[in-house]
This record gives sequence, structure tokens and C-alpha cells, in this order.
Amino acid sequence: MERELQEKVSSCEPVAESVAEGANDGTSQLNGVLQRLWAGVESTDYQLSNATFHQVLELFRSVWLDPSHQAALRRLSPEYGQSEFLLNIDPKGAPVLVDRDMIREYRETNRCLADFGRWFQESIHPEIGQPTLLIARWLCHLAGFRHQVVQMFIDHPTLEDHTLVQVRGLNKVEYPGCFDMPVAGHVVAWDSAGDALTKELLGELGWRTDDLDNLYRLGRYGSNPPSNPSGLRSVEYRLVFISRFKPDSLLRARFVDREVAGLAVFRVSELLALNERFPDRLGAGLRDSLPLYLKNRPW
Repeated sequence: MERELQEKVSSCEPVAESVAEGANDGTSQLNGVLQRLWAGVESTDYQLSNATFHQVLELFRSVWLDPSHQAALRRLSPEYGQSEFLLNIDPKGAPVLVDRDMIREYRETNRCLADFGRWFQESIHPEIGQPTLLIARWLCHLAGFRHQVVQMFIDHPTLEDHTLVQVRGLNKVEYPGCFDMPVAGHVVAWDSAGDALTKELLGELGWRTDDLDNLYRLGRYGSNPPSNPSGLRSVEYRLVFISRFKPDSLLRARFVDREVAGLAVFRVSELLALNERFPDRLGAGLRDSLPLYLKNRPW
């Protein structure tokens, strides 16, 4: 680690000096850095700004120079280092774009300290051609940057008022073993909601879109940071859909990505009673989206 640091100091003196100063000024204890980051992200309504970018950079400095901080960060964020990057979303569901100064600072930092590419990824807005930064999924969950997800209720094709519920895998970071939406997942980078639904349907249940009937959009809403034992701050902008599975599709269900432990068919009234009596047994996505389901389902 020391040899690597010295090599990068010689090739990128200004950036490396800034990193070293930021990590050794007596304020870089990991807990304090995280507290400032969380407060900053909340104050900007969970959006990436120049201020929150520099707070992330402070965390990066601390982690890069201190192996014990990196180990602690990996414990806090088991997804650390995974290559999935998400678009930061404002309260109305629009992409958060960043200014040229932030892009320039990102490029310079990543040129000298390539590990920063595990935290952010530069990307071009496909419609307006403007560069912006995507945020690593693990960092969105750690810091609380708002990001977009898709969810889908899947009702029984013949049993009225019965709906499909997923049992979350026991190794999931959030809500392991709890009941949740049958299909849900992140909208990666510039994917459309339809692309994300298709991917999650195949990845979680082994189904394709032709295993479903009557796909409708129920609505959309922003979630608050959930209160859960994992400590993650997963602030989501949720796009919620509904469909019915075809009668023979249930026999073809396959839990492809091992995130799903099982499936159950619930009478809607019993699901509501479960939510009333034992809310901790439901994942936040299902619990928060039930009112939208009850209000807007088309049948």
C-alpha cells in the first residue's frame, strides 16, 4: 500500500497531496466522515451536489489511505466494489445532472487514483449529450443518494383478490427472509423501466414477459430512508406496475439469481392483516406500495 501511494504521489503530486492532507488532518475518523456525509446528502434532498461530492471524496480519502477504514466500510456496505452504477434522481423522478467542475474533478481524481472509478462512473445523457456522473449502487445505499427502482405486483389469474408474494433470500442484506414484491429491482444507468422489469422478471423468477397478462403501471412515488437493521440508507424513486401471471407460468418459475427463497400466494385481506399485525415481516417495498396497489389496481 505504501509503495502504491508513493508511486501515485510521484505521478499525480497535486491530487495525492490533497488526499493525504484530507486524510491526516485529525477529522478523518470514519464515523465522523460518515456522519457528515449522511447529513450532507439529507440536506440536499438525497441528491449529488458539489458539497456532497466533496463529502464522498473525503470518505474516499479516508478509506484509500487507511486499510482499517476500508475494512470497516466493507462491513457497512457488503456490496462495496460491485460494478453496478445508478442514476441519481431528483424528487420528481428526473436525472440529476452535474456541472463541469465536478466532472473535471472526478476525471483528475480517477486518473490518479483509479479506485475512485468504483465509486462514480462518467456517463453521457443519451438525449442531451451532457456528461454526468452515475453513482455506484453500494454508495447510493450507503450514503442515501436517491435512485430509481421498478416494482411489480403479480396477481393470480383466476383467484380473485389473491396476489403473488416473494420470500426474500436469507442472505439478502435488507429484510432477509421477509415477504416482499414478487419482482423488484434497480434501474441501472440509462435503462428504461421496461428494460429493468424484463431483466428483473427473468433474474428473479426465470419468467419472460409472455408469462404475464395485462401489464399496467400503477403509479410512482419517492420513498424515505427505511428504518432497518442493515443500516443502509436506500432512498428510492419507485415505479410500480401490476400484472397477472398466466395459469401455467407458476410451474415454470425458477429462482435464477438465488435472491428469492420462495413464492407464496396470499389472499389480499390476509396480506393486509399481516402488515397490520407484523409489519416487520414485510420488506419496505411491499409495505410502502400496498396503498397504491389497493387504490389503483385495475380489476
